[in-house]
Amino acid sequence: MIEPRLNLPEDPDRIAGQMVLCGFAGKTLPDEVRRALAEGRLAGVVLFARNLGGPDEVRALTGSIRAASELPPLVAVDQEGGRVSRLQPPFTQWPSMRALGRRDDPALAREIAAAVADELLAVGINLNFAPVLDVDSNPSNPVIGDRSLGPKPERVTALGAAMIEGFLSAGLLCCAKHFPGHGDTGADSHQELPTVTADRATISRRELPPFAAAIAAGVPVVMAAHVKFTALDHYYPASISPRILDGLLREELGFRGVIVTDDLEMGALMKNMPLTDAAFAAARAGADLLLVCSGPAPAEAARRALKDAMRMGALSEGRSLLSVQRALALKERFTSRPAAADPRVIGCVRHQELAERVRGG
Repeated sequence: MIEPRLNLPEDPDRIAGQMVLCGFAGKTLPDEVRRALAEGRLAGVVLFARNLGGPDEVRALTGSIRAASELPPLVAVDQEGGRVSRLQPPFTQWPSMRALGRRDDPALAREIAAAVADELLAVGINLNFAPVLDVDSNPSNPVIGDRSLGPKPERVTALGAAMIEGFLSAGLLCCAKHFPGHGDTGADSHQELPTVTADRATISRRELPPFAAAIAAGVPVVMAAHVKFTALDHYYPASISPRILDGLLREELGFRGVIVTDDLEMGALMKNMPLTDAAFAAARAGADLLLVCSGPAPAEAARRALKDAMRMGALSEGRSLLSVQRALALKERFTSRPAAADPRVIGCVRHQELAERVRGG
């Protein structure tokens, strides 16, 4: 891990804040989010379609986020392609990952990812929660489907690694998701807790190779799934499982980057525990960043839960500081540089032609 030159926060208030990413409503920055960023009580924000208009609007919003922030902020989005595309025209409308997978062309996947990165960087977004590395192994899966690069682990592995190389070559932070896999589920974790009953040998053969290749390719962020794998941890879903985050991801696969949770307010967790308990459990399990997407009040509740757990000794302040150190090192590498992408790349002819190459494959 690269040691950050940015000053580390020293009090539990700000340590806890630098472990939370917040969502909010509207196309302008709410005052409470602005204050939290200014006081170091948020690591950054996650943006959705509700926040995003045309390029000028998005640039104005991300500029206000950066201007408000005491430390360089993460500005994240899900721009996977296909049905999970937060940015609408004139931004290029990229085809689904399934369509890209059918082309089975790593060079094309790398080129697509770099083009996506250029458009995001042009409007001040520095983290894309992509690529999806779930293997589409269950036809009844209600949430992954065409978000996956396909049903063959070797294809997902090769194309996913190529996409990571493309994102990083353009200077964009990217994220491998949803670890250790959401492809073999019959339930949507937005609504309820899915359970995968595959044995460890199957998981090692099918789910894990794309993530191992992503780590080898230098992926800086991995998103933990709200999915229970009975062969890995009989009690806890991955996002709050020390066995899966610390044991499997860190120790066995050797990941040294930042672990982010999927949205803590999803039904998979919220139907089983309060948000504050979920925040504590995820941090204790090894998550570095907690995603709280609905608004600043729940994000503040999660932050307070971490702060209180540190003050009571239930959550190691030193371990939490290590999480913040990982995130700050990441920010220093990627967010301190000015956006290199020319705004004219947005929806440009070359990008439209790239998208059509995939659709026509």
